[in-house]
Amino acid sequence: MLETAGTAAIQAIVKALIDRMLTGKPSAPAAPESQSYAVDVGRRIRILRQDLLGLSMRQMCEVVGLSEVSQLEAFEAGAQEFPLQLTRELEARFFLNPDFLDGGTASVFRSFSVDTPTCAQYLAQGFSPVVICNPSERGDLYSYITFEREAGDYRQIHVGNLLCSFSSNGGGRLNLQYLIHALEGVGLPGSAVKIYRVSSRAWEAARFDCYQLKTADVHLRSSDWECMEIWGQWCEESGVRAHSWLM
Repeated sequence: MLETAGTAAIQAIVKALIDRMLTGKPSAPAAPESQSYAVDVGRRIRILRQDLLGLSMRQMCEVVGLSEVSQLEAFEAGAQEFPLQLTRELEARFFLNPDFLDGGTASVFRSFSVDTPTCAQYLAQGFSPVVICNPSERGDLYSYITFEREAGDYRQIHVGNLLCSFSSNGGGRLNLQYLIHALEGVGLPGSAVKIYRVSSRAWEAARFDCYQLKTADVHLRSSDWECMEIWGQWCEESGVRAHSWLM
């Protein structure tokens, strides 16, 4: 593993999520399998809505197309099984790990492949590139490439699958170079990329696939001037304009 900062912090985050999803059930006679499944899925949907996306019940209903809040209440309580079609819609809309709602993993979100074509596709779809940087262990200037886009009542946030480094001349730099090449391909300057130092909680959430609006701590983000300076140099070396930072 390239870096291990904040292990205790992320363990607390993941433990809290898992505890809320999978524990605290009152002792009761064994329920039919379909009922147990409905309860578990409902609990996970509630965690997704409240603790990660930060959506109200009304907002969630509007996003998934439910006509009554009481329907969502019944689904989250496990009184009714969440329809398979809506499950697939949730997975697609929120970039969910397919195994998450089924209880197969605590990894909530998928990550995208960090390469030039994928980054270019995100840019073409109107996503904004945001590089998030490790706030504490600064020796290697580790970072992740993310893309964000406003989508009505919520913000789409996708995290890349490769750890990047602003102090590397090897693979860590190459991973960031993919984004530079994508910018070059669509004619955007290096300043189109926001580069933030994030909170410890946000960094660990990104590492463990539970990075979304509520765990991203966007109000605590600040410009990472050290990484921005290096980014500017790399952009210039690649022939990409890097001035006039758009912060």
